[in-house]
Amino acid sequence: MDGLQRRRAGLLVLAGVLGMCVSFAQHGGKPPAEMPTIRVSTNVELVLPQKWYNEIWAPFVKDSYTVTVRTKDGKQSWPGTFDRIAGFKDERTGSQTYVYRIRQTFDAPGDYVIDKTFDGTDETGKAIRKSSQWSVSVRYPTLTTPMAEDPAYFFGESPVITFATLEFPEAQGYTYSVWQLNGARVDTGAGSNIFLQRIVNDPRNAASEKEFEARGYYGGRVFSFVNPKDSTVHRSIWRFRVRKPTLDAIGILWDGDGKTEVDSLPVLPMDMRGAYNPRLFSYVYLGRKGSAFIVSKAMITGLTVESDPPEFLSNYAPPVVGKVWTDIEISPNTAFLRSGQADEPKLVTLRLTFDTQLERRVTRTYRALVY
Repeated sequence: MDGLQRRRAGLLVLAGVLGMCVSFAQHGGKPPAEMPTIRVSTNVELVLPQKWYNEIWAPFVKDSYTVTVRTKDGKQSWPGTFDRIAGFKDERTGSQTYVYRIRQTFDAPGDYVIDKTFDGTDETGKAIRKSSQWSVSVRYPTLTTPMAEDPAYFFGESPVITFATLEFPEAQGYTYSVWQLNGARVDTGAGSNIFLQRIVNDPRNAASEKEFEARGYYGGRVFSFVNPKDSTVHRSIWRFRVRKPTLDAIGILWDGDGKTEVDSLPVLPMDMRGAYNPRLFSYVYLGRKGSAFIVSKAMITGLTVESDPPEFLSNYAPPVVGKVWTDIEISPNTAFLRSGQADEPKLVTLRLTFDTQLERRVTRTYRALVY
């Protein structure tokens, strides 16, 4: 009677540690009915039995536990992994209470079977055997939101790669890294959002149009997923190039084509006021994606302006960076414009040379007939 009470007390202690109610497996008897098919995603740990008390046993002097995983067609099989937790031990008989938990993670989708066999000898010498079998259907996870993969991003964009899935249960399980193709790691972090703004808007990356590879991880591993945008399987690896946009001129009235005949050049009054200003030269960076434009400011430095004839140019102002574009304004020489016959247009060539955050020694040449 004393031994029975001690065994019961030991099992209650084990139940308290696990924080759940204990149901004792009966010695002998029929094995439980086959469980229905369990559905699980790749890269997600499956724990069996899903009701832990099915694996708590009365005290045993000897025990043996084997797990085999196989494809449903039987062409492949391998040993399964499991935890063995020892509970109350009866010092008088040497018997021990055990808890076993099968832990299996599948890398590839498919249909599998997990077989488990428990063999033990209780403290009375009676042999106990229990077998269980689970059918497992493994599928790739699906992204939470459709993803439009882009092989290139323009300087000025703020792209984000979002790779969270519907099936992965732990939000803190996501991490990422970004690498140059030469093998240098440039960024790493936690979460399922890879913010690429810092990389894409680094002038050094855009100037040389560097290539990168972003990798998303779950549980420290790159994984495959289904993109609901196209219902196909992809890997959580994305290659992209940072593209240099085009330096574009905005609203410049002068002719920038060196092949234009003189008689076809614009005739510009230098004292014109209003929205169209022949003294103003404005620049902006533009990157085109389909019907959309990616706009970024041109940070102009090291400016020099020369004219031919040199008497035309009185002065020029430093570049002014506006909300969208950067302005350069020249000051013509009034005495030069008034020289010769009244209102007679004079052929003038302007040469603007400057640096930007993406280019060095940019030269733009313009011609016009001015008065």
